[in-house]
Amino acid sequence: MKLGIIGLPLAGKTTIFNALTRLKAETSDYGAGKRTPNLGAIKVPDSRLDHLAEIFAPRKPVHATLEFVDIAGVGRGDTAKGGTEAQLLAKVREGDGLIHVLRAFENENVLHPEGSIDVGRDAEILDLEIALADLAIIEKRLDRIESDLKKMRSPDLEHERDILDRCRAVLEEEKPLRDLDLDAEALRIVSGYCFLTLKPELFVLNLGEDEKGREAEWAARLGGRLEHRNTRAIPFFGRMEAEIAELEEADAAAFLEDLGLTEPGLDRLAREAYGVMGVESFFTIGKDEVRAWTIPVGAPAARAAGEVHSDMERGFIRAEVVAYGDLVECGSLAKAKEAAKLRLEGKDYVVQDGDVIQFRFSV
Repeated sequence: MKLGIIGLPLAGKTTIFNALTRLKAETSDYGAGKRTPNLGAIKVPDSRLDHLAEIFAPRKPVHATLEFVDIAGVGRGDTAKGGTEAQLLAKVREGDGLIHVLRAFENENVLHPEGSIDVGRDAEILDLEIALADLAIIEKRLDRIESDLKKMRSPDLEHERDILDRCRAVLEEEKPLRDLDLDAEALRIVSGYCFLTLKPELFVLNLGEDEKGREAEWAARLGGRLEHRNTRAIPFFGRMEAEIAELEEADAAAFLEDLGLTEPGLDRLAREAYGVMGVESFFTIGKDEVRAWTIPVGAPAARAAGEVHSDMERGFIRAEVVAYGDLVECGSLAKAKEAAKLRLEGKDYVVQDGDVIQFRFSV
């Protein structure tokens, strides 16, 4: 799963990128006018996978991964200037979702480009910019469709035009496309355009350490934006988390305890990202590896099998399923079977978060 990190200039995006990936991305390149994004990937923290690895002692545990694309800041009016959308926002179009960093910290040495700290205003500015970028694509495509329809009638083009007209109307109402009710066919049509406002959006409130205890207050300042579909907010102490990321594991744990935090920000952000993206994890186990897989919430067993290998989906016979908690309680698959916790499920079984599955198939 790939997430694009966006935000206004000087919001602290790269600080958060460094905290998440433990990489040392350079911010100075952006100041020189370069448009190369920072790229990084992390293992998704999951204590369940770690525990399964302890039980089954595979050669290696394989975590799910999150990829991040960190682009330079996009400011008010940048999309209308031309060039910026192609160079910056296009870098995150291929991703699955957006991490929208909002500055909620004061720094007298780094002035906010808008002159003051206001997360609600900043969210509105950049959401408008990405909406304008989507609108430009829609209008360009509609012009082309109208031109083609004048030459020859096409039911497919007329259907696409109608869908894009709906999309344009929503954007002109200053709403994201993810608020639209689109059926499977409409989603298939619009998915090729990689619209930014169709992607789930996780607002990350980049707080200073002195704001600890006021997280809920800052989230409330986003107001109705959190009422949009597939939209969430999470507090994140960017500078502090970047410092923690540089520590050894034991030192980091002690630092977190001193701060009254129960887990690193990475763990919380990964969990919220999974939630806003509407995905969950299931596990496979074996002598070679214990592995976490990511699937959409509500996916059937056959779809989950396809994540492991296309042959498993094509030749699906059944799934042997045990809930993670039941397996841990029983201590082994054999004991889970004796306790009637191991079930046989068909291809339409809806996989639950934390299921441990062995697939039976024939091709």
